[in-house]
Formats: sequence, structure tokens, C-alpha cells
Amino acid sequence: MKERSFKLYIFRLLKKIDPKIRITKSALESLDSIIRVLGDKLTSDSLSLLSTTEMKTLTDREILSAFKIFFPKETIEKDVLSMIGKAETLKMERSISRNVSHEAGATREKRETRENRLGMIFSVSLCENILRQFGTSSVHVSSLAPVCLASILENICKNLLQSSIETTVNAQRSTISVRNLFLSSNELGLIKALNVFFVESGSIPTLKDKKRDRCSINIRKLQRSSSFLIQRAPFNRMVREVTDIFNSDKIPMKFTRDFFDILHSYIENNLILLMKNSYRLASHDGRETCYARDIVLMMELTNISASVDNEVKSHIPEASIRKVALRAGIKRYGEDCTEVFRKWISSTLVDILSKNIEIAKLSKVQTLSAKILISYFHLQGINPAVIHHKRKTVKKDRSTSTDSTSSVVNDEDTINNVNSVDLEESISSGELEPPELSDIEENDDDNVEKDEK
Repeated sequence: MKERSFKLYIFRLLKKIDPKIRITKSALESLDSIIRVLGDKLTSDSLSLLSTTEMKTLTDREILSAFKIFFPKETIEKDVLSMIGKAETLKMERSISRNVSHEAGATREKRETRENRLGMIFSVSLCENILRQFGTSSVHVSSLAPVCLASILENICKNLLQSSIETTVNAQRSTISVRNLFLSSNELGLIKALNVFFVESGSIPTLKDKKRDRCSINIRKLQRSSSFLIQRAPFNRMVREVTDIFNSDKIPMKFTRDFFDILHSYIENNLILLMKNSYRLASHDGRETCYARDIVLMMELTNISASVDNEVKSHIPEASIRKVALRAGIKRYGEDCTEVFRKWISSTLVDILSKNIEIAKLSKVQTLSAKILISYFHLQGINPAVIHHKRKTVKKDRSTSTDSTSSVVNDEDTINNVNSVDLEESISSGELEPPELSDIEENDDDNVEKDEK
């Protein structure tokens, strides 16, 4: 059975909240990933609670309990309970009207969807498929359980969209971007609860004072931006070299653009986190300058190793590391910190790429795609908010000379973690009116990656 996403319902919910606000495709895909991760999380927690009660039917009580444990501060319980009560009332009225029409011999009317009868937007049948794990689970599901899950997901998405709209309007814009969605998810606590990281989302502002010195101005400017600070060319070159070193088959691997973008965002976000925590240690010691001993101590406290092979060389420029430090809020750091940061990047890449090569060998493919990287992150308990690019990526064949032709990797090799909704099917069935082309905007940074010289 082909999985479906929540993109269509998110778009309809956005137009219901504010018809004038638009959303980029990357933000729509990121929000869809968050909703699906949240649905899977609530489903797994509900099944764990069901096993403790020794019952065989999953009801709305287990889902509500899992939601209360997961979000103790959330205040949407009244809306969910009212929706469940409305569903119970409609179920009783429908059963009575069905018995009366059967006795009278009336013709069967066209069935209306459950979400339309309840006045909801999110699909109840899709949430039922998530609870049944798309046919792989043998647990019985009550009729009110998917209604409860759909109501929870819709209310969470509504709060996210409202907070994103407020952030967008405060920035004097009319289009929700990944940056706005990232800030809203951080306010609601979804990033920490779901262990989610966004692709090209920037950093959370750390400076509370309004100093006008040059360093503070640069920090605010870099924290507001959402582009990569580590240059693509040296980072991609380093990824290829590490892959060639640890690939025992000595067959040149190919890469998709999504693989590079997700890995690049993960490395940069975790490097910023390491810098922030190291700077806190320096501030606790009464210093404004971060030294290598602070970074080493933080890595020991968080069980991070930075031992790398001598064959691995870091190509990350010092200027890029300086920009990442400014985005993390570090104004000054020692000269020995640059080498420690480079060693951390090299060791992290070695750990990730070696395991991704093993997954690729298990799948019998010669292309490192976003599907392989996402499966690795899921094994580690990490959920990336994925953005899929529908373009071709180019990689030079390293077994030949520099003048040789490049091998092209199509995005068909990259299997999306979340399949898109068939809008034409929904429009033809009358479920949705055709949206305007201006409502969903293209990404500004969807430029094709340039070939390396």
C-alpha cells in the first residue's frame, strides 16, 4: 500500500487559518515530516501502554495517555475530548438512521468521509492506517482511536502554523519559510521532544542585549540567516575522500544532493551545539574566550570522541569555522580551537559514512542517498525534517582523470521518506479545489550544485 502524507491537509488548514499567508515547498515538506514523526511516536507509545494493560484493542484512552506523557504542558486536551464526544454522538445517530433506512428499504446514500462529518481537516483514514502501521500490526483498533489521533495531529499542526504565521508577520513577510517553522517548533518544544533537526534553518538567537559593536552585529546577522556557513565544495570533497578511504570494495560511490544537504545540516547544527556548550563552560569560569580545554571537557562530558585516522584530512577553511563560531555566539576563541573543531568534524563524518556504506552494501546499491542516511538517523533516534530536491546531482568519477565525464545520479535513486499527496486525484474527486500557483512558492536556494574543479 502506498503511503500518503499530510501535505494536502496542512495546506487546507493553512488556508483556513489565514488565506493570505503562503508557504514554501521546503517548509511544507518539513512540517509534513514533523507531523508524521509525531504520529509514529504517539502510535508506538500507545502500543507500549496497551501491552501494559494486557488488552487487545487500541482505544482513544491509550492515545490520550501517550499524548499527556509526551506533552505534559499542552492545552489541547479539551478540543480532543470534544471531538471524541462528537464522534460518539455521530456514530450513534448513524447507526440509528442506518437501521431505520434498512427497515424502510431506502436506497443507500453516498458515504461521507469521517473528517467531513466531524468538521475536521486531517484524514481519519490515514491516521487509522498509521495506527495499524499500514497493515503490519495485528492489534485491533477502535473506531474512536483514529479520530483521537487525527484531532491531536490537527491541533498540534494548527498551533505550529499559528506560531509560524505570527513569526512571519513580525518579520514583515507573507510566506512561511523553514526558518519560521524552526523557531515555532523550538517555542513549542517539538525539536527537543522529537529530536528533530531542520535543513538550512539557521540558529536560535542567543544575544539578548542590543550592543552595537561589530562582533555583536555579525552574530545577529549570522543567526538570522539560514544558509550553510561551511562551504559546499570543501565539505563535499571531504565526504568523498572519507568514503573512498573506508569503502573496502574500492568501487566509487555516488551521492545524491539530498544526502549532502542532510549530512551538511546535521554536521553544522551539532558543531554549533558543541560550540555553545563549550562557551557556557568558559562563561562559567568567568572567561569570554573559549579555549581547547573547554571543548575537550565538553566532549568528555557528552561522551564524544574526536580520534580520527591519519589518512583523513579536513578541508574545512578556518574562515568557515569562524562564521560557525559567530553563529553559536562565540566572540573570541583560542587558536588551538580550530584544529579541535576540524578533528570533531572528521571523526563524526568517519562514524556516519562508515555505517552508511554498510547500509548501502546491505541494500546492494552504489549510491548513498537520503533514504540510507535517514534510515541511519532513525536507528540513532534522530528525525530529520527532510527536504527533497527534484533535480539531478552530478559527481565526478574519481577513478579517472579530472577531464573525464561526470556520472549523473537521478533523484529516482532517492526514495522519499514521506510520499507526496496526489493533488490531481484529490481535485478530480472533489475533495479539494485547485490551489493557486502563488500559494506554494519555490525555494529561493534551489540552485543546482556546481561541479567541483
